[in-house]
Amino acid sequence: MPWFTYPMIDFLEQLDFSGCSVFEYGSGNSTLYWAKRAKSVVAVEDHRGWFERMKPKLPSNVEYRFREGDGYPAAIGEDEGRRYDVIVIDGSRACLVRAPRRPAA
Repeated sequence: MPWFTYPMIDFLEQLDFSGCSVFEYGSGNSTLYWAKRAKSVVAVEDHRGWFERMKPKLPSNVEYRFREGDGYPAAIGEDEGRRYDVIVIDGSRACLVRAPRRPAA
């Protein structure tokens, strides 16, 4: 189970993410949750021990990155032009300011 509220999990269970790409700051059970439901997941972790512990548990549709310091919040910008359908922020640093924004309609 991811560390989301039960109402949030109930809401997400109603949606189809099978063709979606997910970017996640922080990793763990939520990474496994998204990996089962999404086409692809990019997860970035800044704790070396946790990264090493999680790495062997992740399926092939997860691209797992270890980044420290300023490289952690900047990780979402490493793939120029790549768009994500879902961005999950459960990280240890200010990541929201780095998340790409869609232009106003």
